[in-house]
Formats: sequence, C-alpha cells, structure tokens
Amino acid sequence: MKSSTTGMCGQSFCSAARRRFVPASTPANFRSRKTAILISTVGLPEIKLGMMPGGGGTQTLPRLIGKPLAKELMWTGRRITAAEAERYRILNHVTEQGKALDKAREIARSISDNAPIPVMMTKSVIDRGVDMSLADGFDAEGDASFLLYFTRDRDEGLKAFREKRSPEFRGE
Repeated sequence: MKSSTTGMCGQSFCSAARRRFVPASTPANFRSRKTAILISTVGLPEIKLGMMPGGGGTQTLPRLIGKPLAKELMWTGRRITAAEAERYRILNHVTEQGKALDKAREIARSISDNAPIPVMMTKSVIDRGVDMSLADGFDAEGDASFLLYFTRDRDEGLKAFREKRSPEFRGE
C-alpha cells in the first residue's frame, strides 16, 4: 500500500480519481490502488473559485465514476463524504479514525502472500488495458498470462494446490 491518510481532502479528490486511492496531502504515483482512509469530505472545488479542475481530474474522474456524476461534482463543486466516495468507488475502504494504516497493511500483507510476478503483471495489464480497446486488452492479458507459464512460482502454486498446502513463492 502506498498511502493512507486522515483529515480533509480538497484538490486531491482529483488525485483520488487518478490514483484510485486518496492521498490527502501526498502527491505522487497516480496509477495504483485505493487505500483505507478516514476523511470528512472530498471534492473538486475549483469551479467555486472561477477555475476548472486540473491535474487530470476532468479526464480521470469521468472514467472512474461515469460522466454524469463527474460533471455534477465538477460543475457544482460539491464536496462528498467519505461514505459517498466509497459508494461511488473512489475509495475501496473507509476506516475508523487511526485505523487507516492498519487496513493498508492488512491489504499489503494479503497481496504479498501471492506470487510477485503475476501481481506485477496483473497491475501492468490493468493499468495499460484501461487505455486500450477491449480486444487489445484481451490480447495484452493473454500475452502476460502466457509468460507466466514459464515461472517457477506457477509450478510451485500448482504443486501446492495439488498437495493442499500453502505455496512458497520466491519471485522466480
């Protein structure tokens, strides 16, 4: 997990749409997972200041939540609660105060239990695939999946499944 935070989010609402997680006061890697957070409200308030959302918000938020809702939020400058952000799938998780980092670590541990090469390739195919046609996305997925046939971790995963035990992945 790259980020968890508490507090109020303003412009970083745009970052939430781009990164798919909300780093209230942290700029950075805009193509990653959403993380646990407790916030009071988030929004793109620029319209109320005579400006328009920047930082990619006009392009990423509609792709995340759909054009009608994105337009409403941007045109009105309306702030939404953390619960609404979770319902609109801007956030994956909303936690109690002080629990965001625990939730982020829980998710990170769950991810790290898996073979690292397929995790990395899945992330890559998802990130690249959203900017491709569906057919090209299927091709990218097939290509990446084919490459995994030659990893030792795949062999270990299948062997562990047959032996009804937990796999011991090594990133090979």
